[in-house]
Amino acid sequence: MKIQELSQAIIDNHQRFIDYLQSLSKDEFEYSPEGKWSAGMQLQHIILSVKPLNTGMKMPHLVLKTMFGKANRPSRTYNEVIAKYQSKLDEGGKASKEYIPKAVQYEEKDQLIDSLQNEVQKLAKYINKKDEKSMDTLLLPHPLIGKMTMREMIYFTMYHVLAHIEIIKKQLNSRIE
Repeated sequence: MKIQELSQAIIDNHQRFIDYLQSLSKDEFEYSPEGKWSAGMQLQHIILSVKPLNTGMKMPHLVLKTMFGKANRPSRTYNEVIAKYQSKLDEGGKASKEYIPKAVQYEEKDQLIDSLQNEVQKLAKYINKKDEKSMDTLLLPHPLIGKMTMREMIYFTMYHVLAHIEIIKKQLNSRIE
């Protein structure tokens, strides 16, 4: 995908997540099965995931190269990134402490959605300022996967938010059965 397509996919996928959350009742938004995150907590987790990506995307290229090096391989495809992430989850990988949300009340929903929309708009802007080469050579750290090119990190972020829609749907469907 080209840069313009990446930034649009980031906006579109997060909007799907927001639209889904907007459709939930108070009970659905706050429902959390034993040991699982509620939809509100999933929302907070997505915000906690996008914020540090914005920090990395706006850093000067020289700083990123100094901190994380340069890619020594081509960027993985979208499907390869998802497969890598899934294998880490299958090995028992979980969100690290800084990405674990606190309890979220329904009354916080609108403010959290506004926060996510703001972060996603910033991310789209940062993506659009990049060139194709830097997307495939600059590295960012992923807490579970390790160093990834910027393009791979955007692929991950595109997928990650959609995966959380499915998690919420599955939890709410199992509640009904």
